[in-house]
Amino acid sequence: MSRTTRETIFAGEKTSDNIRLAHWSMENPMLFAQFSDMNPAEESLFDWADEHERGDAVFSPYEPKDEREWRREHLDLSFAVMLWEMILKDDKRLNGIIEWNEDTKRAYVRPCPRDMSGSADFGQGENDIYYPCYTLPPRLVENYHPVTFDAKDAASLYIREEICRKMRRYPPVLRFDADERGEVQRTVEPTSLLSEMWYLFFLACTGEIKLRRCSVCGRWENMEGHRDTWSKHPNCANYQRVKRARRKKHTGTPV
Repeated sequence: MSRTTRETIFAGEKTSDNIRLAHWSMENPMLFAQFSDMNPAEESLFDWADEHERGDAVFSPYEPKDEREWRREHLDLSFAVMLWEMILKDDKRLNGIIEWNEDTKRAYVRPCPRDMSGSADFGQGENDIYYPCYTLPPRLVENYHPVTFDAKDAASLYIREEICRKMRRYPPVLRFDADERGEVQRTVEPTSLLSEMWYLFFLACTGEIKLRRCSVCGRWENMEGHRDTWSKHPNCANYQRVKRARRKKHTGTPV
């Protein structure tokens, strides 16, 4: 786990090129990130989930049944996504979330760290990202016994274990389908909305799905079809140009 790039935190963990995700799951690979960005105090997670649930997905008996259960699932996923984003952006405050206990020689995740006030500088100009304070008890990072403690390695392992834990609870299924040429294709099909979101998150962690936030509005964008230099939506770039032009007109000085 020593290699960390802009879109990948799990080195060497690609899924097979012969396995594809059900086509309806790839219609919106940003689904997990959009869910993570939701504010439960202002939006109904249950209504959002009901709107996005796949009617043709295999039934899962473990799907949350009410708003309270969906809030718990949102807490788990949004916290994992936050760690993932902090690792990719090399946010130094990660050291305040992943703590090393010298007495036990173990690493612990502190979802509500003492120094998480203010915004994280993600180089996004007008829209720095503010992280919420997660009301979760400290959690032990299992199977982490380093020679030298590294917060990013410990956070990556925590994310890996959380994904595995959730995928055991909301497992996808593997199907064999024939394509138009009659060749057998192996298809991963999520069994529920949470199964879909956690599997998409796994693909994002391995770099098979590449997402990036717009530097102006802060919303996620699927990088497929975009250049590596992409940084903002066209409408956002136009809005930024107009705003700067108006400011320059009023002040008489460049901004």
